[in-house]
Amino acid sequence: MSGMANEPDSAARALGRSSAFADAERHTQRVRRLRRAIVVFSALVVVGVVGYAAFDPFRPSAGPFSVEKVGVEGTRVTMDAPRMNGYRKDGRPYDVRATKGVQDIRKPTLIDLVDVDAKITMVDGSTAKITSLNGLYDSQRETMQLSGNVRIRNLPAYDMRLRTADINFKTGELVSNDPADVLMQDGTITSDKVEMGDNGHRVTFIGNVKTHMEPAEAAAKPVKGQKP
Repeated sequence: MSGMANEPDSAARALGRSSAFADAERHTQRVRRLRRAIVVFSALVVVGVVGYAAFDPFRPSAGPFSVEKVGVEGTRVTMDAPRMNGYRKDGRPYDVRATKGVQDIRKPTLIDLVDVDAKITMVDGSTAKITSLNGLYDSQRETMQLSGNVRIRNLPAYDMRLRTADINFKTGELVSNDPADVLMQDGTITSDKVEMGDNGHRVTFIGNVKTHMEPAEAAAKPVKGQKP
């Protein structure tokens, strides 16, 4: 009788082991499919986002866009040495470069930049060089928000230092709601805020404006702290 009683138990155990093996096999297959899906999705993200950034929002107004290396971190695309070129309304070119860039697939027209190095050709043919630790470039609006050691140089005319600045590349306008410190050949200007417009021909200093002008003979000397 005991032998007959054990037969259902043995069958049940065997059935349980078989079911467990089947569940394990299904789980393994699901994991494999998930891994393949992640790889495919990552590749599509890189191709899709970079392709979209390069061919849609940057054209035709903002011009070419290039990077040296691209990677994927979740929904973010990381870029080494991104570079954007474009033209202002009057046809004068501008060039924006950075050591690194990060673009979220959910906001493809925005790129977070590190170590920004930009150049803008002015009306008189001179070049204004703009640098900052960080920048947020909007390819659709052709604007950039700069932050951290912002410096705008159009030597020998001026050397401006700011904490933050908003630039519109199309119009050539610049606005900073933080203190400005400007070095010139003939003196210095400090203020709480500064606005630049009319393609750089108009500069307005706002709040606690202080100027220090040097004699004409001192004006011929290089700006203090400025390399020849």
